[in-house]
Amino acid sequence: MLQNVYRELSNNDKRNIENLSELGLNSRLKSLKRRGLHDIISFEEWLDSVANEFLPPHLKHKGFSRLASVFAWPHIPKNGMRKVELIIDGEEGLVLPHDCYTSAVHFGKGKNVFVKKYWSEALLLKDFLKRYSFRPFGKNDYYVWQDENGFSYTQPEVIFKPEAIREFRKILPI
Repeated sequence: MLQNVYRELSNNDKRNIENLSELGLNSRLKSLKRRGLHDIISFEEWLDSVANEFLPPHLKHKGFSRLASVFAWPHIPKNGMRKVELIIDGEEGLVLPHDCYTSAVHFGKGKNVFVKKYWSEALLLKDFLKRYSFRPFGKNDYYVWQDENGFSYTQPEVIFKPEAIREFRKILPI
């Protein structure tokens, strides 16, 4: 099942849809290396190394890795950045709670409850989209992902290998 996801682009990134389609998107590891962020690479290597310990059983040993992945959102973020709309296979995208990742980074390596929560709440993109819908919350211009009981999934990020991209659909303006 093919799904739309939205990847943020740096406002300095002037590539058009043809350039993106031809050159593709870099994995997180390539992007971090290019920027010289070795401390983050070390943390991400550790985070990937504990993934199979905490992933739900049906997702273990399937090769999901933050460092080997491209990151996107299952909705169009409102943040003043250019975005590219991508089509990926819903079986190859993994949805994870970004807020747990940012907390895990803060607490670092070792016994870190946010790392367990981050990996254990993983869902395939196709399953996430069956379970949650993007609905208004409070004010009309504020939306959150909620299940049928009103439970919110905070900041769902989608990770997938670059080869999971089936189409670069279009670039969305700021």
